[in-house]
Amino acid sequence: MPETSVHTIACPKCGEKMEVTLWDSVNSELNPEAAEKIADGSLFSCVCSKCGHTFSLFYPMVYTDAATSTFVQLTSDVDASIEQYAHLTAKLPLRPGHFRCTADPVRFREKVLILRAGLDDRAVEIVKCVAFLSLHERTPGMKRICFVHPRSGDDYLEILGERETVGKAPFDAGTYRRVLEDLEAHYPDFAGNSQAVIDENWAFNAMKILMEARAGRGESRPEGA
Repeated sequence: MPETSVHTIACPKCGEKMEVTLWDSVNSELNPEAAEKIADGSLFSCVCSKCGHTFSLFYPMVYTDAATSTFVQLTSDVDASIEQYAHLTAKLPLRPGHFRCTADPVRFREKVLILRAGLDDRAVEIVKCVAFLSLHERTPGMKRICFVHPRSGDDYLEILGERETVGKAPFDAGTYRRVLEDLEAHYPDFAGNSQAVIDENWAFNAMKILMEARAGRGESRPEGA
């Protein structure tokens, strides 16, 4: 299966047509340079050869994290991609792994960064929800929060507005560990990891399950989680 394909595209500013090489699939072990470009965001960036305009591309891609056998798919049709993956795993003896699917390029990159950080994206999504609930009233213009794993330094949360970054917050590793422990103990089929779409909607529902489990044990909710 080819890893790249060549396409002709037009610059959205001047209309200049040019050929670009797009990655259909990237393996963290076999294609480390392309994997690094996903992490820094440059793989989806294109510069017009005529006018120099820089613009973003959106195209389907599958990223494979070799260390965890996790597949992350960027697609325009999430439901169809999940169905295709289910058919594929039913027919082929694939190695046990996990599958994530999204139509959002920002979330796709974030999933790759979470894998590179060696973290569980389900616990990270809940930590993001906790941070969002804490920050949204005192952070004008905040629309979403993204996890960032820099090349050097500590992980952090990037606070995004409509079109720009409006701030950042530390990623609380202690809260992450407590959330992960709670998920492992109380989230249904957590070890099976069968859900492909892990986003803020999933996280809010998971938080309800964890709070109900705490209430059933007569425990108070830990601060920051």
